[in-house]
Amino acid sequence: MKINRFFLFLIFSFLFGGCASYTPPKSKEIKRSDLVPISYDKAWNDTVEFLALRNLTIDKIEKESGLINGSATLSDVSEYLDCGKITGGGENRYDNAGFRISVILREKNENNTNVMVTVVGAANISAFSWGATIATNYEKRVSTSCHSTGVIEEDLFSYLNNK
Repeated sequence: MKINRFFLFLIFSFLFGGCASYTPPKSKEIKRSDLVPISYDKAWNDTVEFLALRNLTIDKIEKESGLINGSATLSDVSEYLDCGKITGGGENRYDNAGFRISVILREKNENNTNVMVTVVGAANISAFSWGATIATNYEKRVSTSCHSTGVIEEDLFSYLNNK
């Protein structure tokens, strides 16, 4: 039985063309708390200032409980978040990317404050994958949670310790 070469080409194109896969973010050890050598009031005011200077939206602020919740939308996730990546396709595009930050401050004594930070992110990732034929071109899309790179936490602790 003679098989048409074009038919074989189409079968192989569908089987092997346009393969893209998602690699999830890697867990990283991040410093999430620090004892800063400043009073609770100064730590509070400096934390609010830090968040405002970085254009984070402060969603909830309760000085008595020591809780500040904020959020940010990002056009470039690479500095603050690891969302994983799509490999085997074109350049990754991150849409609806952002993070939520929770900061809890606790007075240890009149000259020291414990600051705890949690950052949780999310993004939609897409990458166009070129197949061997037009029929096998496709866009891979993934909605994922993202891990903090530790940059925002380090920046906050540095800001509080050096202000």
